[in-house]
Amino acid sequence: PGDSILIKEIENEEKGKTVKILGEVNRPGVYEYKPGMTLYDLIIKAGGYTEDAYPKGLIFIRESAKKLQQQQLEATILTMEEELSQSSESLEAVGATPQEQALAKMAIEKQKKLLEIVKKKAKVGLGRIALDIPDSLEKLKNSSDNIELQDGDFIYIPAKPNYILVLGGVYNQISLPYRKGKTIKWYLKEVGGLKDYAKKDDIYIIKANGRVISQRNYENFAFYWDDNKLNFGKDFYSLQLEQGDAIVVPTEMKIPILWRPLIKDITQIIFQALSTAVLASRL
Repeated sequence: PGDSILIKEIENEEKGKTVKILGEVNRPGVYEYKPGMTLYDLIIKAGGYTEDAYPKGLIFIRESAKKLQQQQLEATILTMEEELSQSSESLEAVGATPQEQALAKMAIEKQKKLLEIVKKKAKVGLGRIALDIPDSLEKLKNSSDNIELQDGDFIYIPAKPNYILVLGGVYNQISLPYRKGKTIKWYLKEVGGLKDYAKKDDIYIIKANGRVISQRNYENFAFYWDDNKLNFGKDFYSLQLEQGDAIVVPTEMKIPILWRPLIKDITQIIFQALSTAVLASRL
């Protein structure tokens, strides 16, 4: 009695700023953000990894990246919508027959529906930054991927994923049990192979960390067997996959030529979002 406690509010520019970490850490939750805080610092604050943690699949979402990607996505969608509008207007101007107009309008309606799907689903995977996270926290401490955090960053550490996703133009889109040492070719065979409309030269891999490996950027030259003969070159199909990887098989789509690079980019965003969602299914 008689004692008094003086509580003085410290004015701090960073007051109220936070970062969040969930998943396979010992103390998941929201933590105060402090300037200079790194990914390593946050994981240590959260008590380190649990025994089930899979650091390679770490999901890192940054608000600033999310906003930028959102702007790019909206600009792309706007371009597509304007082109659809112009296509509709030009149908009457070119003097097409009623049958030709009906077929063209049907195609335009399908493209509009595709665009609606894109607008709903593509936003899910926005803001993810791909990082190469080592298994050891000590290695992370001195790694270039031990990035400095920003207010609002969200980190999710998944459990070890014992599957490989196979998506797109295959006979059975499914998640298969992970088998150490097995290759792209092996997993594609397990799902029945490629469909006739699959674009086999455009197949790519989404790694558990969010990075993409395509046939065009794959640079591992080696000797390999194919058609019972020894070859030398980039044997993309002999790439051994890791836990949580996804094989994506793009398909031929009847869309305007100008849309193709745009749809390709957005399709990749959708598949990356799906891969991320499956990896973080315990959220």
